[in-house]
Amino acid sequence: MYHNIYSYSKGCGTIQNAVQEAELLINEKIQEGYLEKIFVESPQNSLSVYYRTDWHIATGYPKTYPQARKFVGFFLKWLVENELLSADFYKYHLEESKKCKADKLKGSELIGYMADSLDLWHLSELGNQFSLYYFPIIYSQDYRNVFSQYRMAYVTDNAKNYEKMRLILDKRLDTWKSENL
Repeated sequence: MYHNIYSYSKGCGTIQNAVQEAELLINEKIQEGYLEKIFVESPQNSLSVYYRTDWHIATGYPKTYPQARKFVGFFLKWLVENELLSADFYKYHLEESKKCKADKLKGSELIGYMADSLDLWHLSELGNQFSLYYFPIIYSQDYRNVFSQYRMAYVTDNAKNYEKMRLILDKRLDTWKSENL
């Protein structure tokens, strides 16, 4: 459900051809047992990006990419450690994710290899289900609670602080799983 639809797109040339192609695809899915429903926008069907560091840079806070990467870095490292990333992600970032898992690359550094963007296609099905619930709203609250004495950009990106967030992330995932799976 969450995998990149753009990989299935075709060069139809005209709007009319695109509409015909869409109708063919819809009919194939109906024959496979899918139901046609009226579209109702939700995070599950409209979100494509969870986090981009340039969103923060554009606002002027934090001012640098390394500072903006810290916030998402702990979450990204945790996703790597819990194998909540997609096969497509590993196709492009296998070596970097191995280094991250082995503590040779920080999550805040890994996102730099990902064009400074945590996208829907980077995560596995389970990773997306949990992240749609948790990131960024609840994660931000947890992050602020843990590091309340610091502004977001001034949290030290180290193993001790990652461990503080990891404990919360593990607990949040366990609770979410017990309520949703």
